[in-house]
Amino acid sequence: MTLTRSPEYLRSLLQELASLPKEAEWLEFTHNNFKPVGPEV
Repeated sequence: MTLTRSPEYLRSLLQELASLPKEAEWLEFTHNNFKPVGPEV
């Protein structure tokens, strides 16, 4: 299932989430912990 959202919607959502004062039961702030599995192409 793929949902397509407009850049404006995503920007608005990000601003709303970033304005929250702390984490909630349904929202967790994390850092990007991306670890590549194989060689970079």
